[in-house]
Amino acid sequence: MSDFIAVKAALGLSRQGPSAVYDQVRAFVEVTDGQTAKLSRMQKGRFVATCWIGQILKHFPDPKLSYVAGWDEVPQWQWVSAVSHARGQSGT
Repeated sequence: MSDFIAVKAALGLSRQGPSAVYDQVRAFVEVTDGQTAKLSRMQKGRFVATCWIGQILKHFPDPKLSYVAGWDEVPQWQWVSAVSHARGQSGT
């Protein structure tokens, strides 16, 4: 089982975690009057990743370092896979 799936299962993230991240992103878009459209793909990805890490920290008192690794600390394949997954594509 991948770390992501393990975290998702542990948090019951079928709705709670992703919903909270969605709400954070939506609020960010709203308070900037949609100017987030001018952010680069990398900037958008980092923001979403930071929101996700916040949810991990909220639910895990002492998470594995890999769960809360910063954007620059994860291997390129992982964030490329994340972007592909978000688009509904395979991670390869």
